[in-house]
Amino acid sequence: MNKYQLYTLGGALLAATSLSGAAQAGSVGNFNNATNVFTAGSLKIGNTAISGTAATANAQTVGGGTSAANLGVLFSNNYSNTFDLYITIPVTGASFVGTPVARYLINAYNAGVITLSATTPAATLNAGLAPTISALGNQIFISNVQVSGIGSINGFNQSNGSLFIGGVVLEGVSFTNVAGLATAGGTITLGATVASQSNQAQIYETVTPAAVVTSVAPLTTTIAAATAASVAVGTGTTQFTTITGGGVTITLANIAITGTGALGTDLSTPVSPDGSVVNSTAASDGINVVVTSPALSDPAAVSVTVLNNVGGTAYSNVTVANFSGGSATFSLSNTATTYTGSLSVTLTYSGTTAISAAAAGTASLTYSIGTGSSVVAPASASGATTVVSRSGLNTQVNWANSGSGSGFTSYLRIHNSGNVAATASIVVKQDTLDGSAISTVGTYTTPTLPAGGTIQVSVPTIETSLGVTANAAHSYTLLISGAFPGYVQHLSLAANGSLVDLDGFRSAGVTTP
Repeated sequence: MNKYQLYTLGGALLAATSLSGAAQAGSVGNFNNATNVFTAGSLKIGNTAISGTAATANAQTVGGGTSAANLGVLFSNNYSNTFDLYITIPVTGASFVGTPVARYLINAYNAGVITLSATTPAATLNAGLAPTISALGNQIFISNVQVSGIGSINGFNQSNGSLFIGGVVLEGVSFTNVAGLATAGGTITLGATVASQSNQAQIYETVTPAAVVTSVAPLTTTIAAATAASVAVGTGTTQFTTITGGGVTITLANIAITGTGALGTDLSTPVSPDGSVVNSTAASDGINVVVTSPALSDPAAVSVTVLNNVGGTAYSNVTVANFSGGSATFSLSNTATTYTGSLSVTLTYSGTTAISAAAAGTASLTYSIGTGSSVVAPASASGATTVVSRSGLNTQVNWANSGSGSGFTSYLRIHNSGNVAATASIVVKQDTLDGSAISTVGTYTTPTLPAGGTIQVSVPTIETSLGVTANAAHSYTLLISGAFPGYVQHLSLAANGSLVDLDGFRSAGVTTP
């Protein structure tokens, strides 16, 4: 980074520099008037400011701003008043519009002391023959560039060789034919050739062309599912009505919208996603968010909200009637909301109706055009929504009997308290009386349990299905599971016709998520 003080004298603009006159690396970049700093490298322009139609884009103008659009070249050498220079500056990726004002970077040095002057020095560039500048489409030509031997800057007399020309800045330069900037990664490059005015074939140096303007997307958008939500077991009538860890709200998707530091077509005005950054212009005037998830069609769901995570402001609250089909849409304007930063899409359940499991869905975001800085809309984005997990019924029945010889026959009444029809699986383990290893007989799948319905299954039915011969000495441990909330009753029918409720022989864990 090199600092310069720029001056205007007799229609030409001059500068004092902190460089010593020693050689430095040649580079291209931009000069900031406010800080007197020349920064090597490229300015970023939002690619959405450039039309995607080549003919339209080539008619647009880029540059002309008040400060940042001061693009230029820093020479490898510092040239004293013994050099009369002829400078050529070519451009690629665009064409010059008109003829910009040339400003010369003047390096002031004396005995190793660096100085800048805040006042206009009593000196000019080449008082005998003022510099001239001309443009021809893709090149700038500057003639008769030479430090005068008259006057001083901060006491450093130009006649004693303490001042040097170290570069050229094109103040408020503008470009056209910029269709290449419509695609992120497109560039405008500048370079320079420094030659002798009297013998232009004598080249003192060539500054390798490099990008001074690079197009970038003005913002980045990421959408990702939150950590999978697990439905809490609960007990009795409150089974599966809350989320593990407490509460009835989950995050379906997290959205991050971040500016990239791009500038507008004037190469001076910052561009932010929604214009909320001070003195910036908006890349988009609004966003449209569409969330599709099986969780939205769950009867337990009561509202969906887009939440700004900075300050916790709820921007849009969609009611059941607008998302019960499994999809919710939100339209946010930058005049009413701020969407730069972090947003969340949250789903709230009733807390009284059982919550069903839900696979991942999708969330997508599209932008409108930012009328202040864009002619095309920023790129859209999409991502997955959060999975809602719940294993459902998971319990066991002990000492179930077939009734053969024992006089007692076990019946299971399995109730589905959910809102989706499902089957249950029963793993049958044969008990032993002598402490020997328990054997697994097999797995029985029940008929379909309707939502809110109950079925009854007898142990003889299970034995028949698994091909097990009834035996008075046999009793079973039955492991019952299903992807639905519910409960199981164990009933024993005696030979005399009496019915006993053996729920006390059922494990305490009725269901698990």
